[in-house]
Amino acid sequence: MHAERQAHGEPARVFGSSSGAITAVHLLTAHPERVERLVAHEPPLVEILPDAPEHRALIARVQETFRSEGLIPAMAVFAAGMKKDGDTTEPEAEVKLPPQAAARAERTMANLPYSLGHIVPSFMSYAPDIHRLEALSDRLVLACGQESRGELPCRPAAFLAEHLGTELRRFPGGHTGLTTHPAEFGELLLKAFRA
Repeated sequence: MHAERQAHGEPARVFGSSSGAITAVHLLTAHPERVERLVAHEPPLVEILPDAPEHRALIARVQETFRSEGLIPAMAVFAAGMKKDGDTTEPEAEVKLPPQAAARAERTMANLPYSLGHIVPSFMSYAPDIHRLEALSDRLVLACGQESRGELPCRPAAFLAEHLGTELRRFPGGHTGLTTHPAEFGELLLKAFRA
């Protein structure tokens, strides 16, 4: 999550992606006076979906696999649950990351056991206050990656945009588009903040 202060004491322009977007959505609903505009990219707010029980079951399977078989099998279960129905979970072509993104990816990999064991279950069980979001929808920009159509991380943003009657913005790449397409992603983010 990134927050940009306009000036001392003024509301911030906030960007969050994935679990950072969930944190940012909570900030908007809990402290709307602090948020001028929020761009929430693929917040996995699965509790708002009609099929939320299936996603709770997925997290339970991931947790059980993690405890009984370890990290890699649990990640495979998690990855399979994120894809569209019928999609394979074969690895995609390797993407060459800029040095700073590669270092961040290395830290992320090192933190995966903790993340999978504690953070993922926590953020995937979060349910935002829909009535507050309805009242604050003029400050909320929901976004998904162009390559994420139908995938689980995109579905809550699409569902919420439809529910709120707002546009779902499409950013380059997939769930990690801010890393794989930083320049294009940044340009669209600036436009979303200014809209």
